[in-house]
Amino acid sequence: ENITTIACLLMMIIPVNWEKGEMLLDMDTVIKGFSLPTVLLIGGSLTLGSAMSACGVTKWVASGLGFMNTLPIIILLLVAALLTAVVTEFCTNMVVVAAFLPIMYSISVARGMNPIILMVAVTVSASLAFALPSGTPPTAIAMASGEVDLRDMIKYGFGFKVISVVVFVAIFYGVTMRFL
Repeated sequence: ENITTIACLLMMIIPVNWEKGEMLLDMDTVIKGFSLPTVLLIGGSLTLGSAMSACGVTKWVASGLGFMNTLPIIILLLVAALLTAVVTEFCTNMVVVAAFLPIMYSISVARGMNPIILMVAVTVSASLAFALPSGTPPTAIAMASGEVDLRDMIKYGFGFKVISVVVFVAIFYGVTMRFL
């Protein structure tokens, strides 16, 4: 958040044409291009994720995932990826990753496997949010544009999510198992 604010401020003071007083970003563009619903949606999902962490919901979820310790690796990867991809629809991907990485690390250590395997699977799967505008900034922007209908986004997004997760897990498992 702070990095984005600093970048925007810098774009407003860095000149493109010093003599004409033209900057990379001007206030008219900011005001005309500002989408309040998009900002509220992303801010709300970040707040929800922070509240989940602060209230212990993420620890509660971790305690409920104990069954994952006994699953074969391919199924474990698939469950972790699907779970992450679904939860990412309701919170932004950075919040989901921040909440799920410690969980995946604990599961990996309990199984005696390299934690990077599950952590990479979760991190990549968090980017597979295509169905709801709260999942990632690009989906929020697409929805705010008015060009995408929410029903179409949900219908095609969830189908594409399932296909993406299955293909990703299959390729990732194949590559990962070569190095173990």
